[in-house]
Amino acid sequence: MKIHHIGVLVKDIEAEAKRLCEACGYEIVSDIIEDKIQTAKVQFLRLPNDSSYMELISPIDECSKLSNALKKGNPLHHICYESDNIIADLQNFRNNNFLTLCEPVEAPAFNNNKIAWVMDSKKNLFELVEKSCNLPIK
Repeated sequence: MKIHHIGVLVKDIEAEAKRLCEACGYEIVSDIIEDKIQTAKVQFLRLPNDSSYMELISPIDECSKLSNALKKGNPLHHICYESDNIIADLQNFRNNNFLTLCEPVEAPAFNNNKIAWVMDSKKNLFELVEKSCNLPIK
């Protein structure tokens, strides 16, 4: 597996994307995508010539499961790994005492390729995404 993206919680995706583009040289590589299953809006940025992304994540509304996490002020949300075999990698995490939070489901942010979620004993959140995924690039 390799790192696909780092997920960061933000209140305002557009404002944060602009700030990161100006301050750090990121480029916006996707539109803002709404994912009702994850109750989030997301947008992907990337540094020129880099192979991994930054995912800016914002709750869809106050009822989103992400609203409380955003209020707590911990912006680093998760690390996402690109997986050649999401079922085998998910089982490997289970074998190493990670808690499965979500079995593989289709995700609009990845053209409906599958993602899964796990958490370690320190409550760090990890996402797996099928390697064949293509972002809906602008």
